[in-house]
Amino acid sequence: MQNRSTFPVRLDEKNLPADFPAHCQSYTQVYQREHALHYHNCLEIGLCVEGGGVQFLGGELYPFSAQTISIVRKNCVHDAHIVMQDPGERPSRWKFIFVDPEALGVPETAGRSFLSADRALVSLFELLFRELDARPEGYQAQFRLLLQAFFAEARRAEPSTRPLRSTPASDQIASLLHFIAHEYANDLTVEELARRCQMSPGYFRRVFRTCVGMGPQQYILHVRLLMAEHLLRTTARPVLEISEEVGFGSVSSLNRQFLRAYGLSPRAFRRAQGKM
Repeated sequence: MQNRSTFPVRLDEKNLPADFPAHCQSYTQVYQREHALHYHNCLEIGLCVEGGGVQFLGGELYPFSAQTISIVRKNCVHDAHIVMQDPGERPSRWKFIFVDPEALGVPETAGRSFLSADRALVSLFELLFRELDARPEGYQAQFRLLLQAFFAEARRAEPSTRPLRSTPASDQIASLLHFIAHEYANDLTVEELARRCQMSPGYFRRVFRTCVGMGPQQYILHVRLLMAEHLLRTTARPVLEISEEVGFGSVSSLNRQFLRAYGLSPRAFRRAQGKM
Protein backbone atom coordinates (compact mmCIF):
# COMPACT_ATOMS: atom_id res chain seq x y z
CA MET A 1 0.00 0.00 0.00
CA GLN A 2 1.28 3.42 -0.88
CA ASN A 3 2.32 6.00 1.66
CA ARG A 4 -0.83 8.09 1.95
CA SER A 5 0.97 11.02 3.55
CA THR A 6 2.41 11.95 0.13
CA PHE A 7 -1.02 12.34 -1.48
CA PRO A 8 -2.49 15.84 -1.94
CA VAL A 9 -5.36 16.76 0.36
CA ARG A 10 -8.14 19.00 -0.91
CA LEU A 11 -11.12 20.78 0.62
CA ASP A 12 -14.37 19.43 -0.79
CA GLU A 13 -16.57 22.32 0.26
CA LYS A 14 -20.28 21.61 0.54
CA ASN A 15 -22.55 24.57 -0.15
CA LEU A 16 -25.43 23.57 2.08
CA PRO A 17 -28.80 25.35 1.78
CA ALA A 18 -28.86 28.45 3.97
CA ASP A 19 -32.43 27.89 5.22
CA PHE A 20 -31.79 24.31 6.34
CA PRO A 21 -28.09 23.32 6.09
CA ALA A 22 -28.44 19.62 5.28
CA HIS A 23 -28.15 17.78 1.97
CA CYS A 24 -28.49 14.12 0.94
CA GLN A 25 -27.25 12.31 -2.15
CA SER A 26 -26.50 8.85 -3.54
CA TYR A 27 -23.03 8.03 -4.83
CA THR A 28 -21.46 5.23 -6.84
CA GLN A 29 -17.71 4.88 -6.54
CA VAL A 30 -15.96 5.59 -9.83
CA TYR A 31 -12.84 3.83 -11.03
CA GLN A 32 -9.68 5.46 -9.68
CA ARG A 33 -6.06 4.48 -9.29
CA GLU A 34 -5.14 7.10 -6.72
CA HIS A 35 -6.44 7.93 -3.29
CA ALA A 36 -8.59 11.07 -3.21
CA LEU A 37 -7.78 12.44 0.24
CA HIS A 38 -10.08 15.31 1.13
CA TYR A 39 -12.05 16.93 3.95
CA HIS A 40 -15.35 18.77 4.25
CA ASN A 41 -16.55 21.96 5.88
CA CYS A 42 -19.41 20.03 7.50
CA LEU A 43 -20.28 16.64 8.98
CA GLU A 44 -20.52 13.72 6.55
CA ILE A 45 -22.62 10.65 7.41
CA GLY A 46 -22.59 7.76 4.94
CA LEU A 47 -24.21 4.37 4.51
CA CYS A 48 -22.59 1.74 2.30
CA VAL A 49 -25.45 0.18 0.34
CA GLU A 50 -23.44 -2.32 -1.70
CA GLY A 51 -19.84 -3.42 -2.13
CA GLY A 52 -17.00 -3.16 0.33
CA GLY A 53 -13.33 -2.48 0.92
CA VAL A 54 -11.17 -0.40 3.20
CA GLN A 55 -11.51 3.30 4.00
CA PHE A 56 -8.84 5.70 5.23
CA LEU A 57 -10.36 7.88 7.92
CA GLY A 58 -8.62 10.29 10.26
CA GLY A 59 -5.28 8.50 10.01
CA GLU A 60 -6.76 5.01 10.48
CA LEU A 61 -7.86 2.21 8.17
CA TYR A 62 -11.36 0.75 8.55
CA PRO A 63 -12.88 -2.20 6.68
CA PHE A 64 -16.38 -1.63 5.34
CA SER A 65 -19.10 -3.64 3.63
CA ALA A 66 -22.80 -3.25 2.94
CA GLN A 67 -24.73 -1.77 5.89
CA THR A 68 -21.70 0.02 7.30
CA ILE A 69 -22.16 3.57 8.61
CA SER A 70 -19.34 6.11 8.29
CA ILE A 71 -19.27 9.21 10.50
CA VAL A 72 -16.75 11.78 9.24
CA ARG A 73 -16.43 14.89 11.34
CA LYS A 74 -15.82 18.35 9.91
CA ASN A 75 -12.21 18.83 8.68
CA CYS A 76 -11.39 15.11 9.11
CA VAL A 77 -9.14 13.91 6.26
CA HIS A 78 -10.43 10.78 4.55
CA ASP A 79 -10.44 9.14 1.16
CA ALA A 80 -13.20 8.40 -1.31
CA HIS A 81 -13.67 4.89 0.04
CA ILE A 82 -11.33 2.43 -1.68
CA VAL A 83 -8.81 2.46 -4.48
CA MET A 84 -10.15 0.11 -7.13
CA GLN A 85 -7.41 -1.86 -8.83
CA ASP A 86 -9.43 -2.93 -11.86
CA PRO A 87 -12.12 -0.92 -13.71
CA GLY A 88 -14.07 -4.15 -14.09
CA GLU A 89 -14.58 -4.49 -10.32
CA ARG A 90 -18.04 -3.94 -8.90
CA PRO A 91 -18.14 -0.44 -7.38
CA SER A 92 -19.42 0.38 -3.94
CA ARG A 93 -22.68 2.31 -3.68
CA TRP A 94 -23.36 4.79 -0.87
CA LYS A 95 -25.92 7.19 0.47
CA PHE A 96 -24.62 10.39 2.07
CA ILE A 97 -25.93 13.12 4.32
CA PHE A 98 -23.93 16.35 4.64
CA VAL A 99 -25.08 18.51 7.50
CA ASP A 100 -24.04 21.40 9.76
CA PRO A 101 -25.38 20.27 13.17
CA GLU A 102 -24.37 23.48 14.92
CA ALA A 103 -26.38 25.60 12.49
CA LEU A 104 -29.38 23.33 13.13
CA GLY A 105 -28.99 23.73 16.89
CA VAL A 106 -28.14 20.04 17.37
CA PRO A 107 -24.89 19.52 19.34
CA GLU A 108 -22.55 17.09 17.58
CA THR A 109 -21.47 14.67 20.29
CA ALA A 110 -19.45 12.10 18.32
CA GLY A 111 -15.97 12.00 19.83
CA ARG A 112 -14.17 11.06 16.62
CA SER A 113 -14.72 9.90 13.07
CA PHE A 114 -15.31 6.16 12.75
CA LEU A 115 -17.09 3.37 10.86
CA SER A 116 -19.65 1.06 12.45
CA ALA A 117 -22.05 -1.74 11.49
CA ASP A 118 -24.36 -0.81 14.39
CA ARG A 119 -27.89 -1.70 13.20
CA ALA A 120 -29.59 1.10 15.14
CA LEU A 121 -27.32 3.64 13.41
CA VAL A 122 -28.25 2.12 10.03
CA SER A 123 -31.97 2.39 10.81
CA LEU A 124 -31.67 5.97 12.04
CA PHE A 125 -29.66 6.92 8.96
CA GLU A 126 -32.36 5.52 6.67
CA LEU A 127 -34.97 7.62 8.49
CA LEU A 128 -32.79 10.75 8.28
CA PHE A 129 -32.17 10.20 4.58
CA ARG A 130 -35.87 9.64 3.87
CA GLU A 131 -36.89 12.87 5.63
CA LEU A 132 -34.25 14.88 3.80
CA ASP A 133 -34.92 13.28 0.43
CA ALA A 134 -38.74 13.43 0.45
CA ARG A 135 -39.07 16.61 2.56
CA PRO A 136 -42.61 15.98 3.83
CA GLU A 137 -44.40 18.60 5.89
CA GLY A 138 -42.56 19.20 9.16
CA TYR A 139 -39.41 17.37 7.99
CA GLN A 140 -37.07 19.98 9.54
CA ALA A 141 -38.27 19.30 13.10
CA GLN A 142 -38.31 15.54 12.50
CA PHE A 143 -34.79 15.62 11.04
CA ARG A 144 -33.46 17.48 14.09
CA LEU A 145 -34.99 14.94 16.48
CA LEU A 146 -33.65 12.00 14.47
CA LEU A 147 -30.18 13.60 14.30
CA GLN A 148 -30.14 13.91 18.09
CA ALA A 149 -31.05 10.22 18.37
CA PHE A 150 -28.37 9.33 15.80
CA PHE A 151 -25.69 11.15 17.82
CA ALA A 152 -26.83 9.44 21.03
CA GLU A 153 -26.55 6.01 19.39
CA ALA A 154 -23.17 6.95 17.88
CA ARG A 155 -21.84 7.63 21.39
CA ARG A 156 -22.85 4.11 22.38
CA ALA A 157 -21.37 2.49 19.28
CA GLU A 158 -18.09 4.42 19.22
CA PRO A 159 -16.20 2.48 21.95
CA SER A 160 -16.68 -0.83 20.10
CA THR A 161 -15.31 0.40 16.75
CA ARG A 162 -11.87 -0.82 15.77
CA PRO A 163 -9.63 0.53 13.03
CA LEU A 164 -7.01 -1.64 11.42
CA ARG A 165 -3.61 -1.18 13.04
CA SER A 166 -1.22 0.58 10.69
CA THR A 167 1.72 -1.81 10.19
CA PRO A 168 3.24 -3.44 7.10
CA ALA A 169 1.25 -6.57 7.97
CA SER A 170 -1.98 -4.58 8.38
CA ASP A 171 -1.40 -3.05 4.94
CA GLN A 172 -1.45 -6.58 3.56
CA ILE A 173 -4.63 -7.35 5.51
CA ALA A 174 -6.22 -4.11 4.25
CA SER A 175 -5.53 -5.20 0.67
CA LEU A 176 -6.91 -8.63 1.49
CA LEU A 177 -10.16 -7.17 2.85
CA HIS A 178 -10.60 -5.44 -0.47
CA PHE A 179 -10.22 -8.84 -2.15
CA ILE A 180 -12.69 -10.47 0.26
CA ALA A 181 -15.24 -7.69 -0.37
CA HIS A 182 -15.48 -8.87 -3.97
CA GLU A 183 -14.91 -12.60 -3.52
CA TYR A 184 -16.78 -13.35 -0.27
CA ALA A 185 -19.37 -15.53 -2.06
CA ASN A 186 -16.66 -17.92 -3.28
CA ASP A 187 -15.02 -20.71 -1.32
CA LEU A 188 -12.11 -18.89 0.34
CA THR A 189 -9.81 -21.01 2.49
CA VAL A 190 -7.44 -19.72 5.15
CA GLU A 191 -4.57 -21.32 3.24
CA GLU A 192 -5.45 -19.42 0.07
CA LEU A 193 -5.80 -16.11 1.91
CA ALA A 194 -2.52 -16.69 3.76
CA ARG A 195 -0.74 -17.33 0.44
CA ARG A 196 -2.06 -14.03 -0.91
CA CYS A 197 -0.41 -12.30 2.06
CA GLN A 198 2.73 -14.43 1.79
CA MET A 199 2.27 -15.68 5.35
CA SER A 200 2.02 -19.08 6.95
CA PRO A 201 -1.60 -19.98 7.88
CA GLY A 202 -0.90 -19.83 11.60
CA TYR A 203 0.82 -16.44 11.46
CA PHE A 204 -1.84 -15.14 9.08
CA ARG A 205 -4.62 -16.08 11.52
CA ARG A 206 -2.89 -14.20 14.34
CA VAL A 207 -2.24 -11.08 12.24
CA PHE A 208 -5.78 -11.05 10.83
CA ARG A 209 -7.36 -11.35 14.28
CA THR A 210 -5.11 -8.59 15.65
CA CYS A 211 -6.03 -6.23 12.80
CA VAL A 212 -9.71 -7.00 12.34
CA GLY A 213 -10.81 -8.28 15.75
CA MET A 214 -12.05 -11.65 14.46
CA GLY A 215 -10.70 -14.65 12.57
CA PRO A 216 -10.66 -14.73 8.75
CA GLN A 217 -13.48 -17.28 8.37
CA GLN A 218 -15.54 -15.42 10.95
CA TYR A 219 -15.02 -12.19 8.99
CA ILE A 220 -16.10 -13.83 5.71
CA LEU A 221 -19.22 -15.14 7.47
CA HIS A 222 -19.83 -11.63 8.83
CA VAL A 223 -19.69 -10.12 5.32
CA ARG A 224 -21.98 -12.83 3.91
CA LEU A 225 -24.55 -12.25 6.64
CA LEU A 226 -24.48 -8.47 6.12
CA MET A 227 -25.07 -8.95 2.40
CA ALA A 228 -27.88 -11.45 3.07
CA GLU A 229 -29.48 -8.98 5.50
CA HIS A 230 -29.20 -6.20 2.91
CA LEU A 231 -30.87 -8.30 0.19
CA LEU A 232 -33.62 -9.45 2.56
CA ARG A 233 -34.31 -5.85 3.55
CA THR A 234 -34.22 -4.30 0.10
CA THR A 235 -35.43 -6.97 -2.35
CA ALA A 236 -38.15 -9.59 -2.69
CA ARG A 237 -35.78 -12.19 -4.10
CA PRO A 238 -36.27 -15.80 -2.90
CA VAL A 239 -34.27 -16.83 0.15
CA LEU A 240 -32.76 -19.73 -1.82
CA GLU A 241 -31.44 -17.31 -4.45
CA ILE A 242 -30.01 -15.03 -1.76
CA SER A 243 -28.33 -17.93 0.03
CA GLU A 244 -26.58 -18.98 -3.18
CA GLU A 245 -25.59 -15.45 -4.20
CA VAL A 246 -23.89 -14.55 -0.91
CA GLY A 247 -22.02 -17.84 -0.63
CA PHE A 248 -23.97 -20.07 1.75
CA GLY A 249 -24.87 -22.56 -0.94
CA SER A 250 -28.03 -23.80 0.78
CA VAL A 251 -31.02 -22.36 2.56
CA SER A 252 -30.36 -24.52 5.61
CA SER A 253 -26.86 -23.09 6.02
CA LEU A 254 -28.13 -19.52 5.69
CA ASN A 255 -31.00 -20.25 8.10
CA ARG A 256 -28.65 -21.66 10.73
CA GLN A 257 -26.11 -18.84 10.59
CA PHE A 258 -28.71 -16.06 10.25
CA LEU A 259 -30.70 -17.37 13.21
CA ARG A 260 -27.55 -17.51 15.31
CA ALA A 261 -26.55 -13.93 14.40
CA TYR A 262 -29.95 -12.18 14.33
CA GLY A 263 -32.20 -14.37 16.47
CA LEU A 264 -34.61 -14.74 13.52
CA SER A 265 -34.76 -16.90 10.44
CA PRO A 266 -34.29 -15.03 7.14
CA ARG A 267 -38.02 -15.31 6.37
CA ALA A 268 -39.01 -14.09 9.84
CA PHE A 269 -36.52 -11.21 9.50
CA ARG A 270 -38.05 -10.26 6.16
CA ARG A 271 -41.57 -10.33 7.63
CA ALA A 272 -40.41 -8.12 10.48
CA GLN A 273 -39.16 -5.62 7.88
CA GLY A 274 -42.59 -5.58 6.26
CA LYS A 275 -41.42 -7.51 3.19
CA MET A 276 -43.06 -10.82 2.28
